[in-house]
Amino acid sequence: KAVLTDSAGAKAYRAHYGTSQAYAAATRSPQVISCDVTTSDVYFSGAKLGETFENTTKLLTNGSGVYCVTAQEDNAILEVMMRATLAKRVQFSRVIIMRTASDFDRPYPGQPTTQNLFMPPAGAFEAAVSNIFLAGTPVIQGILNQWMTTFERGVIPTNYIGDIFGSLGGQPDFGPVGSSSRHMP
Repeated sequence: KAVLTDSAGAKAYRAHYGTSQAYAAATRSPQVISCDVTTSDVYFSGAKLGETFENTTKLLTNGSGVYCVTAQEDNAILEVMMRATLAKRVQFSRVIIMRTASDFDRPYPGQPTTQNLFMPPAGAFEAAVSNIFLAGTPVIQGILNQWMTTFERGVIPTNYIGDIFGSLGGQPDFGPVGSSSRHMP
């Protein structure tokens, strides 16, 4: 398990969220978690938009998705990997996306939404960059150390992998159940 870094600036900024129980997660020190991202063509901020993306995540995943952070590039990368898999160039089951967060999609209580959008918390970005290295290095080392015994032949997934359309085969466990539509690359 990685020991992650923090910064005085990030700690001070997170403390602003401690005035509301609804934002308790925002006060925690950096940690590794498993959750879901949402994407938009534009960067967004605000309680209403954050709640909208949270609810959309629940809706599109039949309640199984846990929204925690915004992302533009993650979903674009996954779409490229999906198309490359359909073209028989990569194996989608080998994709790992690791992401760090250095800001919040919602302002702390009393903070104007525009300030949250345009003024990132001091010191958080540097810690986030350091933490992706600290958390990612053991993953890469594990893959390299076990390449010959485990990863060279691939690990058969135990869950559905792919898009909402079932483009790679199998039945998605999220989205419209029984959808017969297929993704067109």
